[in-house]
Amino acid sequence: MSTLVTVGGHRVADASELDSVMDSYFGSPDEQEYINRFFGCQSWTGQAAPRYRISYTCRSLLESREARRCNSGDMTPPPLCAGTCNTYVREWSALTLNHSMCINNILSEDRR
Repeated sequence: MSTLVTVGGHRVADASELDSVMDSYFGSPDEQEYINRFFGCQSWTGQAAPRYRISYTCRSLLESREARRCNSGDMTPPPLCAGTCNTYVREWSALTLNHSMCINNILSEDRR
């Protein structure tokens, strides 16, 4: 893994460090702040989260320019199944539309 990969402000050099950083990120105040800011919410607390959140986030990180450079050749990770991605997006959409979970007044259509 490239030392250029940063997750939540932490540089990671190997899979073990990535696992550790990701474990501490999910459910953290940093994640809550990011999600609330990204979706224009004020009250998402992380209690309800879509299935496949970790899989989708980790796979997205593997698509970064730095990870692609590191994983060139035989180390290309397989993509997530379309059904997994669709479920992930559908569940985020449902959460952001549920005003008891995510009170939002500025959520734009392109973020759903």
